[in-house]
Parts: sequence; structure tokens; C-alpha cells
Amino acid sequence: MIKNEVSLFFERIKKVCLFDSSVYKDTRNALASAFIIVLLVALSHGIGGVIRARINNWDPRESFVFGFQGEIAFWLVQSIVFFLIGKLLLHKPIKLREILSSTGYAIFPGVLVILASLLQGVGLSVPMLILLAIYRLATCVAALYQILNIKLLSAILMVVAGSVTGFLSLGLLIKLTEWIS
Repeated sequence: MIKNEVSLFFERIKKVCLFDSSVYKDTRNALASAFIIVLLVALSHGIGGVIRARINNWDPRESFVFGFQGEIAFWLVQSIVFFLIGKLLLHKPIKLREILSSTGYAIFPGVLVILASLLQGVGLSVPMLILLAIYRLATCVAALYQILNIKLLSAILMVVAGSVTGFLSLGLLIKLTEWIS
């Protein structure tokens, strides 16, 4: 039983990475496994923060915490924006749990941030981060396109709105932590 669940988990990740949008119909109610992915991506961002901190002589603990927490906050805010747009503006019969599950899987390419951090030493971090961001945004578009059954342009606009809101939230989180410190 557990072996089948683990196989299914990795099969879903493979489909996400290959832009097989059919996976998102299967992940609509897989919140527990989606949250495992979110934690893996957050851990990757935290470790990437530590790598960048070591290269740039920053505080590695702060970099880890910000990368880890920031990723979880970004996913959560972005997913809530997707849900609100889908529910309130597009009048789709969607549950927040379904959005969280599908976008949890969709952000899996974010684990590659460690590679981008390692490439900072040779000056290739920024190009890798750009490719990674495009890859990740594209998987989110595919998820929304599939689970909400909307036009591609609508899915793209939702991802843009969710991403902008996510980045603004991270900026607010940074200011809040500076204010608290």
C-alpha cells in the first residue's frame, strides 16, 4: 500500500516536470502529499539561502529562515489569490483545498533553486533563476488551466496576479521582520 502511494507521488512529480497537465485532476484532493512538496521546495529555498549566504558573507540562519518561510508564505498567498479569483470572479465551483493541492504540486520545479544557488559562484545564478521562474510559472498556469477549466490567457493572468501579490507579501514580510528586529 505505502509502496503504491510513494510510486504515485513520484509519478505525479514526473508528470508535473513534463508539463502533463492531466496530473492536476489527480492532485485536487492530495493536500497531504502536496504539502510535502511545499516543504521540500521550502527546504530547498532555505538551503539555497544558506549557499548564497556563504558566498556573499550574509547570516546563513537568517537566509535559511527567510528562504524557508518565504516560500511557504508565497505559495499560501498565491494559492489564496488563485482561489479568490476562481471563486469570486470566475464563479468556478472550486475549494481552497483543491487549489492548495494542485499548486502544491505545481511549484515542484522550485526545488531546483539549490542548483541556481550553486551556480552563483560561476555567475550563472541569475539566468538559472529566470529559467526556474518561467518553468514554475508555467506549471502553475497548467494547473489552473486544468483544474478550473479556463482559457489559457485567464490562467496566465491569474498566475501573474497571484505572483505579484505573493512578491508584495514577501516584501511586507521583510519589512515586518526588519521592524520587529
